[in-house]
Amino acid sequence: METIKKEITDAEGKSHNYEIYKFTGLQGWNYQIRLGKILAPAIKEALSALPKGKLDKLLTGDIDPKLFGGAIDSFINALATNDPKGDFVAELLQNTLRDGNKLSTIEINTVYAGNYLDMMKAVIAVISANGFFGVTSLSLGNLEKLVNKTTK
Repeated sequence: METIKKEITDAEGKSHNYEIYKFTGLQGWNYQIRLGKILAPAIKEALSALPKGKLDKLLTGDIDPKLFGGAIDSFINALATNDPKGDFVAELLQNTLRDGNKLSTIEINTVYAGNYLDMMKAVIAVISANGFFGVTSLSLGNLEKLVNKTTK
């Protein structure tokens, strides 16, 4: 099985090495459909509120959340409604190693406690590594394509 290696820096500036194993065909398809249903409205609202050219700053945590208006609420509500216990996020991370350790539920609870930016970046890396919705890199244009595909 093909793997994608990625280095992600957490909120404290510490780098972590990730190894992402791609999902099998039907498993990935299922996750892509579930993810689209959960996040498409929130992504669309967030992108429309984001000043042009600011996506890279969002991924590094340098954007003022006030720029999003109600988009943050929409995103949180979408996840809270559809994944209140984080089970789906755990499923998305299950084929991933962080610093050589498999991201089991126990590992996720340990390494991401108070480190949610790192976890969010890891989930985005999994989405990108698996090419969900045809997104293989995280440019603003590709996220706009994702929104257009999941809202049609």
